[in-house]
Amino acid sequence: MTRSRTRAVAIWFVWGVISACGDDDTPTRRDAGMADGASDDAALDAAPPEEPCLVVDGRGGAGADGSASRPFATIDDALASAAGNSICLVAGEHAPPTNVLPAGTTLRGVGRDEESGASVVQAALGSCIAVDGLDAADPRAPPIALGAVLVTGGPGAAVTVRALVVRGCEAGIVARGDLVLDDVLVDGVVTGVALDRDASADVEATEVHPLTFSGTPFGSQAMPFAFQLGAGSRLVAHDAVIVRAEGLAAGVAGHATDVDLSATTLRGGLSGLLIDNEEDPTRRVRLGPGTLLAEQTNLGSDGAINQIVGGEVEVDGARIEGSESRGLELLRVSRASLRDTVIEGCRQLALGVYGSEVTIGPGLQIDVPDDTVGIAAAGSRPLDGGPEREAAVAVTGAMRSQSGDRSIHLAAFAGAQVRFEVAGSRFEGGWMGAYVSGAQLALLEPVEIANVTADGIFGEGAGTRIEVHDLSVGFLGLDPTIGGAGVTLLDGAEAQIDGLSVRGGNYGLWAQAPRALSVAGLTSSESVRAGLVLVGAPPATSVRVEGATLTGSGGPGAFVSGEWDVALLGAVVRDNGGHGVQAQQGTRIEVRGCELGDNAGAALAFFGASGTVTGSTFDPSLPAAEAGSDTPRADEVRIVASSGETAEVTVGDDGDGVPDAMEDNLFRLLGARDCSLGGCALILAEGDGATGIVGPNCLTADASATSVFTLVEQRGARFEFLGTSRAFYDAQLAGTAVDLGLATGVALPDPDTPVVPALDAELASPGRSPF
Repeated sequence: MTRSRTRAVAIWFVWGVISACGDDDTPTRRDAGMADGASDDAALDAAPPEEPCLVVDGRGGAGADGSASRPFATIDDALASAAGNSICLVAGEHAPPTNVLPAGTTLRGVGRDEESGASVVQAALGSCIAVDGLDAADPRAPPIALGAVLVTGGPGAAVTVRALVVRGCEAGIVARGDLVLDDVLVDGVVTGVALDRDASADVEATEVHPLTFSGTPFGSQAMPFAFQLGAGSRLVAHDAVIVRAEGLAAGVAGHATDVDLSATTLRGGLSGLLIDNEEDPTRRVRLGPGTLLAEQTNLGSDGAINQIVGGEVEVDGARIEGSESRGLELLRVSRASLRDTVIEGCRQLALGVYGSEVTIGPGLQIDVPDDTVGIAAAGSRPLDGGPEREAAVAVTGAMRSQSGDRSIHLAAFAGAQVRFEVAGSRFEGGWMGAYVSGAQLALLEPVEIANVTADGIFGEGAGTRIEVHDLSVGFLGLDPTIGGAGVTLLDGAEAQIDGLSVRGGNYGLWAQAPRALSVAGLTSSESVRAGLVLVGAPPATSVRVEGATLTGSGGPGAFVSGEWDVALLGAVVRDNGGHGVQAQQGTRIEVRGCELGDNAGAALAFFGASGTVTGSTFDPSLPAAEAGSDTPRADEVRIVASSGETAEVTVGDDGDGVPDAMEDNLFRLLGARDCSLGGCALILAEGDGATGIVGPNCLTADASATSVFTLVEQRGARFEFLGTSRAFYDAQLAGTAVDLGLATGVALPDPDTPVVPALDAELASPGRSPF
């Protein structure tokens, strides 16, 4: 048998010379490997038909009329008779017909039981039917075996094949019209069932076993397919249909076709699905309830996928498991939906969305091992050129993803946009919850990212936009060598955060040179290094942080370095192992309406930074908490300048020179805090270029107060007083146990050098990329 042409389709990536079947142990019906719950005797239980049929028995002879007593000897004899179009094959082996089965023909096995065995149509060497020109009008069609056991006629009534075993030749069954398969086994073939252009197949309780290649050249040189579908064709498979692809093979492959699978198993092979519907966007693929794609193997390559290109896709109640490479890939699909589906055990990727629009409804579950991405989305360009198409994923109902690497991976290429919207879901495990590059991620309703070891969300690069509404991030097994932030933003990314709760990790929120950032409702607790970090700002970058709670950090509550313009509004900054808020290197920060206290360093530390402090409440910081460091002080506000820096901070006024009670800060001088003159100050200004502009504020102390809080100037620093604020401070001395006097030029026991503690350099380290 010779091939009339050699063709290749771009989405099928394994072509070339394929080796022949090296195993002569052709599977039988009883060892066919039925799906769970299906009887392996199904093909042996068929009762003789009640309607009339032409009986074929290899023992028939002269004078045959197709009756049970005088059966025809061959299928050809029955087809030549004008008595009817229903042909019954008794148990045993039958030669295939040498002509096509006319439309309306029924071919079935009868009288089958465990003793007599199945009705088998098996081709002897050289007896295959030529099928030249199958789908020849479409150059994108993949190669197909040209010799077949059974070939059906063109348009008209369906040809029905029931309760048979079909074996031998390069193709098992080729349909040019409509085909019905019921309780059929097709094996020992390269292509199990092939549908020509505009043909259709309704399949029930059927198994297809393409050959397993192993060593010597095979004439067709085509990858085996269980079902191969031509343009305009339609496949409907249901009710415990089993399609089994062994070795280097695919389950269902086709182009410009409709596929509807339910209660269907595609097990083994290189891929369960390879469908290219890009040329006809009206075509539809449906994986319905009970559909299982399992145990695809990549055979040492990256090729194990279930891939659908173009058209529309619906996945509802399916299960995809055990692939050694990727679970399901959607390329340039115009519309797709997934719900109540489980994808698990895939080794590289669970769900790939490339240039496609996908809606994820309730019940999608992804559970994949280490080094595996849950969902990847990116733009996609057709292989034959054309514009890049964007990917869009909308999660409209709760989903769950447990990944060993990244639950979500979003990356835009060649300028195509990627949009990913999530409403109420959980992402668990792995390195990070979501990686975003040049794409848009919106978490629109409460979302939980749990048990990650690096980042909850990592966004980098221009074009990256992240929108968060009520996200919680929790860490497990933090890797100390990596960043580990609830949200990380790098190099031109932008974010709008409204409700972010981070527990553990190295940082709550890390932003390095973002394009834009606004934060409301940030809660960071028990971070190893800092709750909020802003570094590497482009000039004049403005950030608004409102309603943050930064507690329990091993370092500062908030750390800002660079030419930022930050508004910190209504924050609670307590119990941190470093300064409450540390600003440096040109930062300008407005602190308004905040609550600070019990931090190991200063409540507010300005190192070469400027700003205003109004309407905030200060409880004393922890005395001597920095003992042994280069800055062993616990001041409320520390203003330090060195080496030509300037640091000008207004405490208790907005700088308009008009005292305003709403702008006063409240310093609560609790008696429980006992620090020496050199150990803490209400406000400390140090170094040339350091200026504290002091308003009246509000000072309180309980009756047992023994703390000494002072305003301290040293090494060229100076205070300026707004209006009557100096007289106000002098007046506070009377009748209190607290000395609130001014100490000018006081020599501190341990000079504050270097200005920037060692921790700062660690915090200012460059951002990390996940690659």
